[in-house]
Amino acid sequence: MGEPRFLHPGLIALLLVIAGCGGGEPLLVPGDVTEVIYGTGESTRTNYGPTSMAEGVRGSIAGRVAFEGDAFRLRAIQLNDDFCVENNRGELMPEDFLLSADGSLAGVIVYVKRGLNKQKWPVPDNEVVLDQRSCRYIPHLAVVQVGQPLVIKSSDKTLHNVHGLKGANPDFNESMPKPGTLPSRTFAKPEICKKIICDVHGWMSSYVAVLPHPFHAITGEDGAFRIQGVPPGRYELAFWHEKLGEQTVEVELGDSETLTQDHTFTRTK
Repeated sequence: MGEPRFLHPGLIALLLVIAGCGGGEPLLVPGDVTEVIYGTGESTRTNYGPTSMAEGVRGSIAGRVAFEGDAFRLRAIQLNDDFCVENNRGELMPEDFLLSADGSLAGVIVYVKRGLNKQKWPVPDNEVVLDQRSCRYIPHLAVVQVGQPLVIKSSDKTLHNVHGLKGANPDFNESMPKPGTLPSRTFAKPEICKKIICDVHGWMSSYVAVLPHPFHAITGEDGAFRIQGVPPGRYELAFWHEKLGEQTVEVELGDSETLTQDHTFTRTK
């Protein structure tokens, strides 16, 4: 199939509905809408509304992420599993550098890195689901809050081995020889980003950002993002990409303001 798949946790319910309609058909097929493949570029939390008078009224940070310079060359992945070949029509493309013709960069996690003064934010009780389907992780990028459940499942009738690499949070390693669901897990510490791989299929990877707050977004196909419900203040805003690393900018958000903050990654060989 070869389409890149970037998806916000807020769209996972929609994704699961689509999966249930196909009676075992692949989750995503050519022709699926862009919103399902990439996500909308908006944060997954609703606006929290007014805070105290001392804190002012919350606003949003929005913009577009672009790329300039020498682009990475993507080559089809060499599949080593008959099941993977059959379920991808013989071709699977990497998802680690998704650049549109106009220079828009998808798959950038944008989040507030500093400035929230260690305030405690409610932990969402909904689960974020990471599926293994057609020999790839879906979604490729996800965000959970510290303490929010992450559920990892497999929809594939082939062996996978889920391996979360050690970072700020401990590693984990679970074999999944058939379709099923692992017990949900939570992360105790912030981490940008927890990398999850499959030890059987070397190309399979997913990144899960663990944040202590809800102020984040993932850029969509058009490079756009919007982080909603942000209290007024001065912040360090971070842009993280799995191949280009992390870059930060200082921003200041006023009461009820929609702040526009575009960003461009550059690369030279």
